[in-house]
Amino acid sequence: MGSLIAGIVTWATAGATGWRVRARRGVAIATTMVAIGMVRVAISLFLRPETITGHVTAVYARDIGHASTVNVRDSVGVEHSFDVATEVDMTPAHLREHMLFGEAVTVTVGAPVEGSTRRRAVRIVDAGE
Repeated sequence: MGSLIAGIVTWATAGATGWRVRARRGVAIATTMVAIGMVRVAISLFLRPETITGHVTAVYARDIGHASTVNVRDSVGVEHSFDVATEVDMTPAHLREHMLFGEAVTVTVGAPVEGSTRRRAVRIVDAGE
């Protein structure tokens, strides 16, 4: 009878210890997954390009299909001046329409061109897009 009780106690203890170990592993795995998710969110926020939404106040054309410089006033009232990349699809005429009708645009900002103090607009779209 004593060996039976010892066996039951051993089995109960092993089961309790095993349960605690599994619970700790589960908590460790859950904590690790949350930490990985937080790191992914932080990296995506860090790598997200800067965008500025505002109203066009000036447009300078490079040619009929491309703007060379555009000025945008944001909602706070700060005036931003951008050199426009050649791959931007919005024409100077369309930018002037935005200026005339007071429709907002969203500018995606890239690194400035060497030798320029202005930031570079790599994408300009209607603010609703």
